Amino acid sequence: MNEVIQTDVDELRENYTVDVDDDPDDPKPQKFTHVIVRDKSVPSDAYNKDTTDVLLRVPDDYPNEPLDWVYVDKDLRLESGGKPKKHNTDRVPGWLALSYHPKKLKDDFEWQPYEHTLKWYLETVVEMRLRQGD
Repeated sequence: MNEVIQTDVDELRENYTVDVDDDPDDPKPQKFTHVIVRDKSVPSDAYNKDTTDVLLRVPDDYPNEPLDWVYVDKDLRLESGGKPKKHNTDRVPGWLALSYHPKKLKDDFEWQPYEHTLKWYLETVVEMRLRQGD
């Protein structure tokens, strides 16, 4: 884990329970660090749970390369019992991947290394995706 990821994890731990796991079994050439935020509150009553673990899949080239997708508990469902729109269960085993990308924040969004942190991603991108409630 690089120094920037460690600093960001330390910042997250000020407010959240966080576990870190390298992803050595990833068959892709790019490796990731898995930062898992435990029991993150779900900001919508549209789901079957009040909390979910959130996986921040951090690329090795972070912070120069941004995170992508929102990963939550595999059993997170809509209150109706269905899976959220634009989901994928094959991206990371054991996680439900929800399609959502920082560009959705605004059309001219540009990732700013060292300004956009893991905490920012969790509290902005993940939060916005879960607020959609779909």
